[in-house]
Parts: sequence; structure tokens; C-alpha cells
Amino acid sequence: MFQAAFRAQSDALLIWPIAGLVLFVAVFLLNVIVIMRRSKEDIAAKSRLPLEGDQS
Repeated sequence: MFQAAFRAQSDALLIWPIAGLVLFVAVFLLNVIVIMRRSKEDIAAKSRLPLEGDQS
């Protein structure tokens, strides 16, 4: 009796972890695609940013 009730409830709640995983993978892949499409000049310019103001 209780097993059927808990199983029905857990099946309904299983969508949230799956939705979170799908969302995480989608955002991760989108970030990888955006980073891979950047030009080498843009990456080089951004890599020098932390060191530009340290001239003292």
C-alpha cells in the first residue's frame, strides 16, 4: 500500500533532477561553443588584462 503511494510520488518528482541535469548540460555546451568560437586575438587580449595595470 505504502510502496505504491511512494512510487507514484517519486516518479512525479524524478522530473526535477532530470530537468536540472539537462539544463546544466545545455548551459555547459553553450559555454563551450561560445568559447571555442572566440578569436585568438580576443583571447590573447583578455589574458593580458590582469597584468596591464601592474606597471609600478
